[in-house]
Amino acid sequence: MNEYELGTLRQTLETLSQEELLAMVWRLVENNTEVQQAVLKTVKIPKQVLAQQTHNPQQIKALQEEMDSFIKVIKNWDYGYDDESDEYDALDLILQKAKLLHPQDQIVIYRYMLTKAEKQLFTDMPIGTMNLEDALRVYGEAVREVRISFEDKKAHVDWLFQVFDWEMNNYGEITNAVKEAINHFVIEPEDYTYLLELLKEREEDDWIARCYLGLRDDEKYLALRLQRLITEDHFFELANFWQRKGDEKKYLQTLESWLTKLEQEKDASEDSHGGILQRLLEMYTKEKDDVNILRILLAKAKHTWTSLELYKQIENVAKRLCNWEETKKTFLQLADHNTTTKAEVYLYEKDYQAALALAKDKTTYRSDKELVVEGINDKYPQEAIEIYKPLVQEYIKRKKRSAYQEAAGYAGKIKSIYESILHDPKAWQKYINEIRFSYSNLPALQGELKQL
Repeated sequence: MNEYELGTLRQTLETLSQEELLAMVWRLVENNTEVQQAVLKTVKIPKQVLAQQTHNPQQIKALQEEMDSFIKVIKNWDYGYDDESDEYDALDLILQKAKLLHPQDQIVIYRYMLTKAEKQLFTDMPIGTMNLEDALRVYGEAVREVRISFEDKKAHVDWLFQVFDWEMNNYGEITNAVKEAINHFVIEPEDYTYLLELLKEREEDDWIARCYLGLRDDEKYLALRLQRLITEDHFFELANFWQRKGDEKKYLQTLESWLTKLEQEKDASEDSHGGILQRLLEMYTKEKDDVNILRILLAKAKHTWTSLELYKQIENVAKRLCNWEETKKTFLQLADHNTTTKAEVYLYEKDYQAALALAKDKTTYRSDKELVVEGINDKYPQEAIEIYKPLVQEYIKRKKRSAYQEAAGYAGKIKSIYESILHDPKAWQKYINEIRFSYSNLPALQGELKQL
């Protein structure tokens, strides 16, 4: 459906009552397997609904049989491990169905799925781990929702620690998924104390620091965190610690110390996800501190990403500070390797000559060339054609049908400019005839060009 059709449909749905919508959705869910699966993936089952579910051994057995069937299918494949990010619809469906069960029954299903995968697949033919990572995470969530004794909770921690020694732990993000699972239900002081005992023989400083936070052992936490203050997440964690303590000065100092690290250590930028810079920006924006706002925005351009949106933000602040021209040069230097941002900025500033020069540069990405052409073809149609022509030739030289389709696509854009902007169909006909004649020995190409 196009945007207009979707808009009309939305307006229609908004006129329906809640009862009418519910009845319509239920009819769709009841009679369509694909809709059922889509709803299962989208809807989060409320805790009170899950708590009302009774023990369901029949459904447990059915889902276990589905897992067994999946394993049989996998073993019969002419299968070679390729990508640990692979997902499997059959496993995903088991997970979605399991979420409808009481948490205690869910635990049985997730443990069965993980154990079967380890024993019958990973010993000789590993599979993608994304579904199994999800199983571990929801296992932890299910344990959290079940009211169990400390001893029972220890048993779940012990079982999850065994996964660290499994073969599947060598693939994907299984290790992190196990940690996430445990963190979901290790929430009481006695839980953290037990987890610390298990971590004594492991190099898990960050996890140990989290335990100290849970135990509110500030002295041990600070000793460990200050000894190992490396990544942005470490700085964020420490800053949040000071904020919870009500020490706004140390909170700000910790955030700013991450920026200092970014400026002093080239490798630090690789660990930056921009969260601290965004937090600092929000703080200084609230204080209307333009000098610091500009400093942080330029730091974002240097250490995270550049974009037209960021350019506009910097422009607004720099103009208030009356130093826009100098700041503009600095931004463009920081964006030098981002041809998309440069193209967008040149078009925004109507610096068409700079945009054309960028599009003609052989190192500029094809998508950015197209971006420039679409922005200037009504003003510089001939130049736009000259940018497209080499792309047509480039794809023809690859000599395969998919490339010929791309070449025909660009030729179609050239046709549009000749006919709709230059109003010169003869020039178009001359160009396309030359292409057809030059490559008359390529029938697949000729077939694609027939549509023009």
